Amino acid sequence: MPKTKTTNHVSGLSHNLTPWACLVLQLWVYALCAQQWTQIADFPSTARDDGASFVIGNKAYCGTGLQTGFVASGDMHALDLDNESWMPVASLPPGEERQYACGFSALGMGFLFGGIRDNTYLNSLWMYDPSTNSWIAKAALPGPGRMGSSCFTLGDTTYIAGGRTVNTLSINELWAYSITSDTWHYKGALPFGARWRAAACSHQGKGYLAFGVDANNQYRRELYSFSPETQQWQTLTEFPLQGRAYVGMQSFGNDLLVVCGLDSSLNSYNDLWRYSPTTFSWQPLSTIPAIARRGGMVFTSVSALYYVTGIDENNVRLRESWRISEPTSAENLTIEPDIQLFPNPCEQLLEVKTPFIKAEFKIIDASGKCVMHGMLSQTSTDVDVSTLAKGCYVIRVCDQHAEVSRKIIKL
Repeated sequence: MPKTKTTNHVSGLSHNLTPWACLVLQLWVYALCAQQWTQIADFPSTARDDGASFVIGNKAYCGTGLQTGFVASGDMHALDLDNESWMPVASLPPGEERQYACGFSALGMGFLFGGIRDNTYLNSLWMYDPSTNSWIAKAALPGPGRMGSSCFTLGDTTYIAGGRTVNTLSINELWAYSITSDTWHYKGALPFGARWRAAACSHQGKGYLAFGVDANNQYRRELYSFSPETQQWQTLTEFPLQGRAYVGMQSFGNDLLVVCGLDSSLNSYNDLWRYSPTTFSWQPLSTIPAIARRGGMVFTSVSALYYVTGIDENNVRLRESWRISEPTSAENLTIEPDIQLFPNPCEQLLEVKTPFIKAEFKIIDASGKCVMHGMLSQTSTDVDVSTLAKGCYVIRVCDQHAEVSRKIIKL
């Protein structure tokens, strides 16, 4: 089994690290203490779940959702991410209240798509202009109304995946909305099947989608990435626990953060997980120190993750707002001595330089399967990767004290 990398291995690592690396390691150990969630000012309107949010500049805009008494709402409020104070902004026009909408932002504007109001499934799209504090109707999706879809934005295009229609529990459609031309384009069926109430976000030029309920009412735990260049999906590492829906997922730094949700046994959660696209690995972080919940509005600032409103495991709707700054903890710190890979991307020979006296390497494909392994010397070793198929891999280098993982691209 691969070795777990924690700060407990610091003393054993020091003899294998350069002085510069030792200094960095010491700074990390002192600086990256375990982070905790902090409760901030409550959402300033009625308690609700299944609302939608988007971030423009230093403000997060939150609203819509289902209030106590099963009343759909259309009010919106902005959280100033600098001082964490709330202020009301323009509501959606009367008659456009909704639950289970998608929220996204691009080009300095905010958008709300779809959702449900009473028993009406919506295909409308509204754009919020912060300069005028007003909503503008945009082109409606040229298909049946839907709720609980997932979305991610890449450039000036937002992709709307899945959802539920009046006749179908969960659908597998993928649509692309061009923000600059205000037009919709059908992109075909999702290759992994239907999803409702999945989690999605964009991250470093790709789209990511995970979780959700499929057409057979099964709660899924797979994670997929989408490349806008190839228009193709890639299957990544599964979430290590059982499947969920109503999960929040956001891009943060070099990783994805996943928080809360509901499983098929109707258990709610208050946990936080980090997924590394570099190492294809999951790590648990600090949990919200309160009752488990799902269906909240989740967004990030430069330095923090926020979770606002939602419904708890006793089906009580909430007004609470929580924030965790720099969601990383020392016990999950990845200690990585210097290794060098050249060339990367590579076609035939990959030169691997490592400070370890003697180390083992493994090359792992996107499904988590080891496709190559061997030994490395302290100076450098040429690894023949000519037999590998084109694509992304992870090379793991480890000795008795530590493990280092790096992404490699095979041309």
